[in-house]
This record gives sequence, structure tokens and C-alpha cells, in this order.
Amino acid sequence: MNFRRIVAAACGTAILGLGLLADGASAADASSRPLSAKRQLVMCMTRRMYDSRTLSYNDATKLCKEQLAAQRVTLAQSVLARPMAP
Repeated sequence: MNFRRIVAAACGTAILGLGLLADGASAADASSRPLSAKRQLVMCMTRRMYDSRTLSYNDATKLCKEQLAAQRVTLAQSVLARPMAP
């Protein structure tokens, strides 16, 4: 019986360790790639609604969509303003 507990604990530790390694690898990948537009919207809305408890969901959606659209326009203009490399 004691041997079974040791084996079970070892297997559990190994599985947990593999899970943590996989989470670390995916966290590194996630930090290197840009966030999707939907994720940016969700993060913006969450931040705004947390900061102002009186702000409604619809108001937060409208404000964040406007903010993200303005960022996209600015980014597009900065990309278009750069000269093309030969």
C-alpha cells in the first residue's frame, strides 16, 4: 500500500510538472505575438468597467471600439507614411 502511494504521488508530480512546463512555453509564445482585436476589446472594456462602476456595458463597448478604431487609423497612417524599401 505504501508503495502505491509513492508511485501515485510521483506520477501526480510528474504530470503537474509537465503541465507547468507547457504553460510556461505557451506564456512565452503568447507574449511574442500581438493580441487579437477581440481580446483587446475585452481587456479595454474590463478595465473601463472596473475603473468606473457606473459605466454600462454598452457604453464601455462604444468607448473601447472608438479607441481601438482610432489606434488602427494611427497605425495605418504611420505604416503608409514610411517610404518603401528598395
